[in-house]
Parts: sequence; C-alpha cells; structure tokens
Amino acid sequence: MPCTARPPQPTHTACGLCLLLACALPVAGTAQTRDVSGELAVSSDLIERGIFVGRPRPIVQGLLSFYDARGWSVSAALGMQTYGSRSTRAIVRGAYDGVIDNDWQYQASLQYYAYPGDPFFRLFDRAEATVSTSFRDVFTLGLSAFRYVHTRDEISPMRWALDAGARWPLAPRWSLVGSLGVSAVRPRGQYAYGSVGTTWAAGPWRAELNYLASDRWAQRHIMGASAGRWTVTVIRTF
Repeated sequence: MPCTARPPQPTHTACGLCLLLACALPVAGTAQTRDVSGELAVSSDLIERGIFVGRPRPIVQGLLSFYDARGWSVSAALGMQTYGSRSTRAIVRGAYDGVIDNDWQYQASLQYYAYPGDPFFRLFDRAEATVSTSFRDVFTLGLSAFRYVHTRDEISPMRWALDAGARWPLAPRWSLVGSLGVSAVRPRGQYAYGSVGTTWAAGPWRAELNYLASDRWAQRHIMGASAGRWTVTVIRTF
C-alpha cells in the first residue's frame, strides 16, 4: 500500500457497491470439488492489509472462481464504490493449489488489482505474487511481493508483505480467528497490522466479527490506518 501522508481533513470517502473478494491475508486453500464457485458478502469496511480504504460504510462484495481438476484456478472480481463520484475496483487472479501431505497444503498465485475510476485510488493499482501454505485449515502463512504500477521507485520498486493467520474451532459453528502481518510501503518504511475476532458458519452462510488495528508508524504515515476498529462481514457461498 502506498505510504500516503495523512491530510488534515481527508476528502476521500468510500461506500456503495463493490464486487470483490481479495483477502488481506492470502491463504493457501484445499483442493476444490466444484468447477465454479462464488461468494457474495456485505461488509462494514473495505480493508487492505490493515488499512481502511475510504470512510467506513457498508460494501457489497463478490467473487467468481473457476477451477480445474489439476489444481489451477482463475478468479475475477469487479466492484464499484461511490463517494461523490463513481469508482471501480477490478481484480484478476490466477492460482495453483497443491497438497504436501494429509495436513499441509500450499498455493502460488498471481493477481492484479486495479482502481480505474478515481485518480487517487489508482495509486493502489498493483501486480502481486504470493506463495502461501496452510496446516489443516487452522494455520496459514503467506509471503507476497508486489509492485505499484503507477509509481516510480528506482531504489526499491518492489514491496513485500508477510501474513500469518490462525483459526481455532470452539464449537461446530463457531471459531476464534486472528492474524498478524507486516508490510513494506513506499517511499521507505514498514508497518505491522493484525486482527482478532470470531466467525460463525452454517451451510452456505458465514459471518465474521473482527477487531483490526495497525501500528503507530502506520497511523502517522498512512491515511486509513487505525488504532483499532471493529468490522463485520456476512458471506453467502454459492
């Protein structure tokens, strides 16, 4: 995420309709049993690696993915946000899921994020590569490298992020979840972020309640960083 000085009075708001699902934490998944799957969600905020994009308003999110039997998948998302003017967000993603053994899985992915509808949010356009692994759908670890396509950083054009997440089942439908991450941003610096919360799942429905925060460096240098905020998401899988 570009390191943007916090203005005295932020002028960018975010709300409306967004067709998107791209987790702040890239997660290695198990093999898919269907050729096509989709998700539709309502979220209280739009968040990328601990940073709130725009002002907190409800967002509709969605994802459509295509799989083959060899472990390859392609996902596409298209979104719209309105905040005085209209903005869109598009994500294209290709991935390969593999199995190490009965407990461990891995995933390698390439994705491109685009915000074509607004000059400010175009700074977030980036190409990203991720390698991640997961243990029994309980622990995940991912390493990402990305480059912002509309910035010129001759000294260090590539950025990186390291993300870890955990899920601890409490009951058949309830789990505790948590995540920690650190990311390098431009022009120079890095920040840490994390979350803790709970999830509920029943059939195709899932709900998440999380408390997210970023460190003091991010709060001083990155617009949208927060000392702490609750977020809610309700997801329907198809």
